[in-house]
Amino acid sequence: MTTRLTRLFDLIEMLADKPMKLGHISKVVNRPIRTVHRDLHLIEDLGFAVDRDFENRYFINREVRPKFIEKFV
Repeated sequence: MTTRLTRLFDLIEMLADKPMKLGHISKVVNRPIRTVHRDLHLIEDLGFAVDRDFENRYFINREVRPKFIEKFV
């Protein structure tokens, strides 16, 4: 069983590597689309730039530094 925190880190890692559609993310993490959607919003709330491309695929914009990092630099 994976914890939510582990799943969030997995999502951040996956979406930093390549854009993915919501349905595909749901299958990979074995969670309902609604849960994945909530997780994406939480990742955004943490300061990561979650974007979508023209094919409606989600990805982490690596050019935007997460907001919480600013506190440590």
